[in-house]
Amino acid sequence: MTARIRHARRIAAAGRRGLRVARSARPGQRDALVASGLVDLDWCEAVTGIAQPHARAAATAAVHASTREYLLRGDFPASSVSPLFVPAWCSRAAGREPRPPDPTVRYVTTGGFLVRPNPGPSPLFSDVEFLRTRAGTPVPPLARFLHEAAADPSVPLPLSWQAPGPATWPAVRTAMIAAARQRRTDAGLTAERVATTYDEDLAATTVARALARPLPPPGDRPWVSIVMPVRNRPVQVAEAIASIQAQTLPDWELVVVDDGSTDTTADVVAGIAATDPRIRLARTAGGGVSAARNAGLVSARGRYVAFLDSDNTWRPQFLQVMLTTMETDGLGVAYSGVRMHGPAGIRYRFFTGGLDHLLVRNHVDLNALVVRADVLAATGGDFDESLRRCVDHDLVIRLARQQQPVLVPFVGVEYAEDGADRITGRETFGWLWTVLGKHLIDWAALRSGVLQRVAGRVSVLAPSIPDVRVTLRNLRALLDTLPPTADAEIVVVDNGSEPALAGQLAGMAAADPRIVLVSRPVNGHFALGVDLALAASTGEYVVAVRGDVEVAPGWWPPLLDALADPAVVAAQALLCDADGTVAAAGFAFTGPDRLPVPILAGHATADVGANVVEVPALAAGVIAMRAADLVAVDGLEPRFTGGWEDVDLSLRIRRRWPDRRLVVVPAAVANRDDGARQAGGYGHPEATRVLLDRHGPALPDFDPAPWQRAGFTATCEAGVVRVDRAVRRTPAVAAASRPSLRWAIKIAAPAGPGGDSWGDTYFAAHLADALRDLGQDVIVDRRQSFDRESGQHDDVVLVIRGLVRYRPKPGQLSLLWVISHPDLVQRSELREYDHVFAASLPWARRTAGTVAVPVEALLQATDPDRFHPGLAAPDSGDAVLFVGDSRDQDRRIIADAVAAGVDLSVYGPNWGGRLDPRWWKAPYLDNAALGAAYRAAGVVLNDHWEDMAREGFLSNRLFDATAAGGRVISDPVDGIDEVFDGLVRGYRSPAELAAWAADPAAAFPSEARVQQISRRIRAEHSFAARAARLLDVATALWDKRSV
Repeated sequence: MTARIRHARRIAAAGRRGLRVARSARPGQRDALVASGLVDLDWCEAVTGIAQPHARAAATAAVHASTREYLLRGDFPASSVSPLFVPAWCSRAAGREPRPPDPTVRYVTTGGFLVRPNPGPSPLFSDVEFLRTRAGTPVPPLARFLHEAAADPSVPLPLSWQAPGPATWPAVRTAMIAAARQRRTDAGLTAERVATTYDEDLAATTVARALARPLPPPGDRPWVSIVMPVRNRPVQVAEAIASIQAQTLPDWELVVVDDGSTDTTADVVAGIAATDPRIRLARTAGGGVSAARNAGLVSARGRYVAFLDSDNTWRPQFLQVMLTTMETDGLGVAYSGVRMHGPAGIRYRFFTGGLDHLLVRNHVDLNALVVRADVLAATGGDFDESLRRCVDHDLVIRLARQQQPVLVPFVGVEYAEDGADRITGRETFGWLWTVLGKHLIDWAALRSGVLQRVAGRVSVLAPSIPDVRVTLRNLRALLDTLPPTADAEIVVVDNGSEPALAGQLAGMAAADPRIVLVSRPVNGHFALGVDLALAASTGEYVVAVRGDVEVAPGWWPPLLDALADPAVVAAQALLCDADGTVAAAGFAFTGPDRLPVPILAGHATADVGANVVEVPALAAGVIAMRAADLVAVDGLEPRFTGGWEDVDLSLRIRRRWPDRRLVVVPAAVANRDDGARQAGGYGHPEATRVLLDRHGPALPDFDPAPWQRAGFTATCEAGVVRVDRAVRRTPAVAAASRPSLRWAIKIAAPAGPGGDSWGDTYFAAHLADALRDLGQDVIVDRRQSFDRESGQHDDVVLVIRGLVRYRPKPGQLSLLWVISHPDLVQRSELREYDHVFAASLPWARRTAGTVAVPVEALLQATDPDRFHPGLAAPDSGDAVLFVGDSRDQDRRIIADAVAAGVDLSVYGPNWGGRLDPRWWKAPYLDNAALGAAYRAAGVVLNDHWEDMAREGFLSNRLFDATAAGGRVISDPVDGIDEVFDGLVRGYRSPAELAAWAADPAAAFPSEARVQQISRRIRAEHSFAARAARLLDVATALWDKRSV
């Protein structure tokens, strides 16, 4: 059974299963979907092209399509019954079951659910924002909003990002539906150009009509000049010429141009020409097909011009039917149908289309084209010799701008699809995008308009990719991270996305005036997308952002700061992979005709350092330039459809401005999506071939400087880079005879922005700084990078044990610090380490005698520079402060406080619908403001996970709050009194909590005593103290191993 048949059967089976699920398994859920009011019939018709008679039918069709998509691809589609609900946006949270319910169904049947890290069912609707000012109800937030907006169209749309002004649903909805409908209309532009049948009756009528009207004698010039380029095809060229000699129209001339043949081709042509005066032989020296055809056009004398390649033939009536029809109908440009002979059998190119179609894909075969000589002359009269392929497409577009090409509906050409030994056969198909770019972008106009760009404005150039979730997430990240006061625009190129995604992008553009939307009916890939966005941009500066990367907060200012140096021509954000490691800190060359390598790929980001560094070539992800500079080098080269466009750009920049610099800015970070990266990326054979063809012999030799700056040695042999590292000593630690070790701190927080707000992330960052102050080399690995490639260079692995287990590698010096979730830690895990620490006095005492590994208590810690009593006056802030996530549950301390009537101030995400809006102050409290908030509060509330409280694991918030001089009410945990001397109290009932919160002065130590306790906490429980102990243990183990 062939793969194609298996795939077809899988699709059919999935469709049947999906239909059964939609029809029989969920009638009540469909009813709930209809009752919710989410079903938008206009939207459903716009994205599917099918007008449903009523909401129930639309709901059934949507659930069927969604289930089928999940069964086929393991994910949900982009469209649903509502333009404000994107199943693909939500499916990560909803799709963890073998046959999960459609996310839209789940949403309406559960009263709404929050999709982390997404705050709502689409970028255009945030449950969190909507519920901020409304008490929770069983009604899903989106359903409630649609009801409110129906009654009052001016109700602002609760976006998931902060737009410059309010957006209203009617305007956004109109834009979304119009864009989805337009994309369905655009499908005609991308339709297949070949078919297995054609209208034979129409063809017969066309031929008979033409043959019945013979042309008059041509006079002093032939009716048509035929140009035929050829190279190394002695047999085929004779057959092609014979098909011309067999034409029923005898008044023609043929110019055969031999393009440097190395066989008998030229002799064959010369022999035929000697017997037919209508045939002439010209010669070129292998300059390519355009140069060959231009050489033939120079001597063309006919009223019309036609072209025939040496591997194709004309049917006998071709010229007569074409010229008679063109003369009769007054046509300047016309083409016939083509019969194509290839591996797939007989197919026909019999397509009617105009300029709009040609600006997507060619449908006019040059062998079938006849053009009046004066119309050809108006286009310049020749082929573009800078193009190595798709030259016919380029010419036809130019002709179409003069006159619409008309299909003469008959088959006039026999076309061989073998592809072997053609003049253009050595070239890649990427030339299509170069040709389209040439006709879609007026580079001369761009260069002349550079001075009219808005000074100081930054234009983000953002071509989309087909992946719905990734495209929407990354666009939202751009909107989230743009400085509110910045003069900026985001030029989004909709790269032929499906109707539902086209609608989402149009909706976001309608909601935020900073988005400029450029729509294309076909995916022209990243390079052409950037060029199209550049042409539509207005800023003095431009930033090209790949569709598969998500910018991290704070990426913007460092890039612009780098461009403030006139010697810097382009600046790249540090490109990271989905696991948080470096994907590319630029590229390094490895010598002529060898591929570049990404700098520090697989390393921790800390290895790059903090300073702006010059690199040999940039890596695409996020690249900032002055618009004038990018225009001066004609943007990106569209031929690169699988990577290397960044290296090509870098080489062209260096050639133009050899004294200017390309830099990587580590403070600006872009995170590459793993799935999107694997779909294309570097190493694509066609892109690699283009790079080596363009630059191979001129590629520079290897320079190890980028690795040396990071403290590594690097050598290159035959294009392969080997990286090594030796243990170093610094003067500060050498005096104490302590080695400067390379530490890898492993934490459970996920890579990317989603893990940036985890407590583990802040904890590890402060501990790393403290170890660096002791002369250590420290990196932090999040969960996805636990086993990164460069781990071989680490000396010490310190695991901050939370939710995720790490398995030490043989030979590693490994330390385990259990700070939370002790129930997840087994005795067998402890035995894998050289030394174990625990953030619990009782757990450490109980565990120490049960394993043969040293176990000691090492409580959590605080940063005295960020948490101290001098940050605010006591009792000057919130009376009762809680900072934390809802964890999608009713946290007991909050429930008790509410039950006791405590006046709460809650800061943290995911409280919408769980808490009265008057108590939920904000979804986020800046980490830098925590110390002042703790000190100013009347009391701070804190709680623990159940196993942490039971096992005596004291949370980090207790140390931060007490170091800041805050008074804390917590759930009871063994060891609180011993450590905090009454500054933290464990409550036993809601009434006790309320009493302490109402009169903290009576319940807690005096201000003088608070100051004393704070000083002790800051001295004994600082990250500096913890780092010193960890280094003592690691040094002892290191010295023991070194003996």
